[in-house]
Amino acid sequence: TARREEKSIQNSAEEARRLTQYSQKREVNYTMIFTRTLALIATAAISAPLASAFVPPATTLSRNALSAQKTSSIKAGEIGIIVEADVVPERMDEFLEMIENNAKGSRQEPGCLRFDVLQSNDDPNKFFFYEVYADADAAAFHREQPHFKPWTEFKESGGVSSSVSKKMTGVFLP
Repeated sequence: TARREEKSIQNSAEEARRLTQYSQKREVNYTMIFTRTLALIATAAISAPLASAFVPPATTLSRNALSAQKTSSIKAGEIGIIVEADVVPERMDEFLEMIENNAKGSRQEPGCLRFDVLQSNDDPNKFFFYEVYADADAAAFHREQPHFKPWTEFKESGGVSSSVSKKMTGVFLP
């Protein structure tokens, strides 16, 4: 047990060092890093094996690749888009394949800072896309990409019963 706790503390220290190096390379939210570092150290000091403390929660989607983070918060001038879509249940498999390809392609775009696909806990047919782009040109570029076209075609073919898109501009709030 003592050896396990020592290993957990060493892993926490390594994670803290890695976060510090990352923060020096990129502009990030230092409060988040500080809080996460403290949480790592506390977890190592009082919990069972560290590995079990960081197992991600199970999702209702079998495609864990649908969510990835490149930035810690939206900055002034960046463009945020939130899409709410109700998928027709009979077309769910088609939708999941299409949106996974769209998300993967979108994340490769130079101006795409974030593209997450989230499924509602209350309604398994309701999805939200959270997208962040460096600027309006990057958002426009996204809509011109080949991986975006299947989403448009899916909507037009009746794959969703409703779809609402909200566009916003990032504002720094302390």
